[in-house]
Amino acid sequence: MKTIIESETEDDYEHITRFHITAFKGDGETKLVEKLWKTTEYIPKLSLVAKYETKIIGHILLYPIKIINEKEDDTLALAPISVLPKFQGNEIGSKFN
Repeated sequence: MKTIIESETEDDYEHITRFHITAFKGDGETKLVEKLWKTTEYIPKLSLVAKYETKIIGHILLYPIKIINEKEDDTLALAPISVLPKFQGNEIGSKFN
């Protein structure tokens, strides 16, 4: 299966929103992603889509966070990673790394 991984664009937002509702059978992840898109910390190049024949079949969003213990460390949180049920088991998620 020829899958293309690329950075999401604003043109993808509506498709990603519908995609998450289908992939997760609800809108919780959609609401999370929509909130993250609106923040100043959001980095578009860290939000990727997997496409098969121009259709979005997978999405991953990495989001910068700070971990504060004895010191402060910058890192990335995974929020969320998803693949449409029809395409799961084809190693789509592993192509995001």
